[in-house]
Amino acid sequence: MAESVDALVSNTSGATHPGSIPGLGTEPEKNFLRFIFFRNRASKHMKSTSTIISENRTYLMGISMIIIMLFHQYFVSGNIILKVIGLYGNYGVDVFLFVSGFGLTHSLQNNSIPAFYKRRVLKIIPACIIIGIIKILICNFAPSSITFLEEGAFTNLRYDWRTFFGFDLWFIRAILFLYLITPLINFAFDRFNKTIVLVLSFLIATLLIYLYPFHDGIIDWIAPRIPAFVFGMYIAKKDFTQTKSTIITSVILIICAVATKALAFKGVAYFSTFVRCDMTYILFATALPLVCTIMVWPKKYLSVTKLTPAIYYIGGITLEIYACHEFLFKCAHNSLQNSKLQLNWGGG
Repeated sequence: MAESVDALVSNTSGATHPGSIPGLGTEPEKNFLRFIFFRNRASKHMKSTSTIISENRTYLMGISMIIIMLFHQYFVSGNIILKVIGLYGNYGVDVFLFVSGFGLTHSLQNNSIPAFYKRRVLKIIPACIIIGIIKILICNFAPSSITFLEEGAFTNLRYDWRTFFGFDLWFIRAILFLYLITPLINFAFDRFNKTIVLVLSFLIATLLIYLYPFHDGIIDWIAPRIPAFVFGMYIAKKDFTQTKSTIITSVILIICAVATKALAFKGVAYFSTFVRCDMTYILFATALPLVCTIMVWPKKYLSVTKLTPAIYYIGGITLEIYACHEFLFKCAHNSLQNSKLQLNWGGG
């Protein structure tokens, strides 16, 4: 098997660099098949999954935020890629929280708990101020055709400070909640068996989903995403490396999550309930190490198109972007509806 793999992925030149893996050059990620799916006696030279995520954390956050923004946009239709993202793009939140949990664990290891909380406050306050300023400007100075004050949560926008500064968004409240409990989860990982703590997080999330099956409050929004966040912390605590068995398991779970959403989209009753209760997030969370590794692999091709710096920039201001983009997107959508204009890119 190893010989057939070597033949499949070997360099055409046959050149081998000192200390490199045959067929990979000096960087393991240059070959997707070997980098993701195969491990042999040369695997000790390969980067662990934890190292790959650590080196590409900002990039992964940028990619996930772009996916989230495309998922939330309402004003462009007809493009097959956007249709796929419209169905599966909410998994970008899970990638974001997974990578956030990973990064927060390292931050906590390098800072005291008071210093950790101080850094978190300094991170989220600017995002809240920016969304407040943007909403004030739009609500007071923009033409009425591009506002949506008539829509539910925003009818009291001028009077509700929580809405002004983004605390009406479940994601911002979820981030604050996860910031608060990160030291507690970190303590549990340090004090008890890490795998048991991870499994308990999945069980607790499943229980909360069962008790709060529909989106009536903040708990049922946050609960399905807790496993992704805790799994990110778990990976940061261990020098985790993909094995053949973990990859096969992850692929199966990804297929299950994707197929379940597709069947729910087609209106199959059982699967619609399963998706509506957010159980697909539990399935998807278990495959996030593989998902992140796959997302990193095309980075060298994006570098050729000069997109990588833009992705890194977005990854550095993700909270600010999230706090603003939903409001701005809804304004744009409402404006297009009022002007009876709908953009259609890509046909279909």
